[in-house]
Amino acid sequence: MSKRLYNKEQYKEYRNRNAEKIAAYNKEYRKTHRNQLLDYGKEYYRTHKEEHKARGAQYFQRNKEKMRLFHRNYYLISKFGITLEDYENMFISQNGLCAICGLPPTEDVLVVDHEHLSGNIRGLLCQKCNKAIGFFNDSTSILTNAIDYLNHSDIAHVRPM
Repeated sequence: MSKRLYNKEQYKEYRNRNAEKIAAYNKEYRKTHRNQLLDYGKEYYRTHKEEHKARGAQYFQRNKEKMRLFHRNYYLISKFGITLEDYENMFISQNGLCAICGLPPTEDVLVVDHEHLSGNIRGLLCQKCNKAIGFFNDSTSILTNAIDYLNHSDIAHVRPM
């Protein structure tokens, strides 16, 4: 059995004194042995897949709210190019109400409304208003026609319900 050259405290002190030197060595090692390290990581994951999944599930269970926010932020960035903080600022500026009907959301969140061609964000809408705009193909002329129809429809021709 080989004798340790350092005890834990001496080793810790050495690492603290030489942190930059050790970091540079590790960076160079990872750079020159990249493929070997990738192969090792893949093989380790393949042989320990169930343990890895179990650790991931345990982490997710312990950090549900943190993971929910992480995934929400990831979705907003990838889909609309805004962060969760940007969304919250828009939500506050709209007083937590739909930009069209002025009602609070019936679901947990207001959805991000954007122009499909340019990707520009217009505001936050409730599910109903967002779907309504979608059904009208984001067309102001169709919406104007719908408003005219509602304002000028001849009620006499309509049967009572």
